[in-house]
Amino acid sequence: MTEPNTPKSATISVEEAMKQLQIFDEVEFRALLFESHPDNWDLIAFISLSEFELIVKTLQAKKQGLAIAPEILAVPELAVPQQELIITSVSNALADFADSYAVDIVQLSNVLAYVTAQRALANFQGTFESTLNQGLNNYAGGLTDSLVSQIHQVAGINNADFLERQGVKPQAIKRNSSKVLEAMKVIEDLQSC
Repeated sequence: MTEPNTPKSATISVEEAMKQLQIFDEVEFRALLFESHPDNWDLIAFISLSEFELIVKTLQAKKQGLAIAPEILAVPELAVPQQELIITSVSNALADFADSYAVDIVQLSNVLAYVTAQRALANFQGTFESTLNQGLNNYAGGLTDSLVSQIHQVAGINNADFLERQGVKPQAIKRNSSKVLEAMKVIEDLQSC
């Protein structure tokens, strides 16, 4: 079961997982997913990095002859029942295809390092994205507040006072100057905002 709301970067494709474990028969790899994905084990394209980590840890523990239990393998992102299904899937697949899983302990350790690096990358990407979005939202909010404040300040200025402070003396408006009249109308409309 892929974790709900898992970002694509916190998953691994079945193809990449097979490559990492050096399992070249897709059916043999998918057998590792049978119990944990009973409805789509043969069609699933991605699994979470947490699931993949547990598969690798289970394979590693089996190769070393260690006890296998969710408490021992510890992948806290997965619920215990889900961990038990994955462990059962791996155990059953090993019983059915014992000779097919020829991955050695060193390779499994390398795969765990790969999973850790992928997880760190996914966490970094999520943190970066959240921080960037928050910063942009804060900036946009501040900019909006500033622009609204400036618009209110401009709208509150009396045109005659502004012109007087700038040293412009009012002159009589020529009746034939329609563009000036139009401009004055626009200024008056702005002032009423």
